[in-house]
Amino acid sequence: MVKKEREEQREKGKRRKRKTSKRKKKNKRTTEQEKKQRKRKGNERRNKNVKDPAKNPFDAITINLALSKNDALYESKFQFLTKLGLNKNAFRISTETQSLNNFLHFALIFYAVNNLENIPEKFDFESLDSYTRKKCSQFVSDRLNLLLKVREKALKIDEKTSTSVLNLLDSEKHLLEKAISAMK
Repeated sequence: MVKKEREEQREKGKRRKRKTSKRKKKNKRTTEQEKKQRKRKGNERRNKNVKDPAKNPFDAITINLALSKNDALYESKFQFLTKLGLNKNAFRISTETQSLNNFLHFALIFYAVNNLENIPEKFDFESLDSYTRKKCSQFVSDRLNLLLKVREKALKIDEKTSTSVLNLLDSEKHLLEKAISAMK
């Protein structure tokens, strides 16, 4: 039916008028500022979907330590890991190259959270840059402050619950304090 109508229109010499979409009309009027704004919004939307390892430092799989064989600091990174007593296989190894600061930041966070029992009496922080030292000690002290707040709340709960919670918190408190003293 539609085919026949089209053929008839062709014979008459009439052509179907194509409608220009609203989007096309709008695009013609966009200024440079609007284009930049649209681009920025798109980037923001895309970036939201990207998993940020820094937001979840407790999950070893999301931590990307970026160990690349092309990286000049490759060897020192591995030495640092072994010095920490970390299992290299616990991390997802990436071929991307990131800064040593980034690497050490995540390694220290992982160390502070998961390997507190293995903290040596004197940890060599002098070999690390000031940024990494600051980040690591900040992370551990923040965690200790949070723990103390939780401890205060736990004291207000009934005795049976609070004793079991306090035992757990106190053991972690001891490890965190040990970590802080090792970082000095």
